[in-house]
Amino acid sequence: MYKKIYFDILPSTNTYLKENYHKYPEFTVIICNNQTKGRGRLNRDWEMEVGKSIAFSILLKPSQEIARLSLLTSAAVFLALQKYTNNLQIKWPNDILLNGKKVSGILLESIYNNKFEAVIVGIGVNVNNDIFSENIINKATSLKNELNREFSLDSIIDDILNNFMVLYKQYENNVHHYLDICRNNSSIIGKNVYLNGKKVKVLGILDNGNLYVDDGESKEEIAYGEVTLENNY
Repeated sequence: MYKKIYFDILPSTNTYLKENYHKYPEFTVIICNNQTKGRGRLNRDWEMEVGKSIAFSILLKPSQEIARLSLLTSAAVFLALQKYTNNLQIKWPNDILLNGKKVSGILLESIYNNKFEAVIVGIGVNVNNDIFSENIINKATSLKNELNREFSLDSIIDDILNNFMVLYKQYENNVHHYLDICRNNSSIIGKNVYLNGKKVKVLGILDNGNLYVDDGESKEEIAYGEVTLENNY
């Protein structure tokens, strides 16, 4: 079972666990009310509105790195937010979209000290946010913005964690229900997108979590990349 630890303010919940992972057992969850230097994928800033957003990180200490963990986490967040709306999609590999805009993002960071030690799962959700900076206002949203009411941050955190633990235990038992969730609710399967700047059609998500795409000349699988929908490029 997970153990939640709350902080009023931290630069980043991921950074805190990276620096202190040896002090805590597996499934420790670090939560903060104000994250001053939140990070997303590709070293992008993650904006947080104090008291209105969710920012937390889960510490895992498996015997080896876990493939497809970003998809598993995306599925857990999706299931938690689906309680409130059906207008959600998962954008491979780790974004949750609400009415086509980003409402949640995930950042995984592995820790090595001569060998693999741990992995940190960072999760951010825009819940009751009202304010977005000009550079993301057309790309990001919050539950409150889209559904016109406020939500309990603690309830959403608990729902995400409970779903994560169920899917993670299934994964340990070689059950990959999260893949079905990601496939059935994908924002990009069957669509033309730009993947790392190259136009491709997304054919599906493979069992290893990679994208299977067609660039018009050949089909290939992609393990990692930045996906932009064609109409947003």
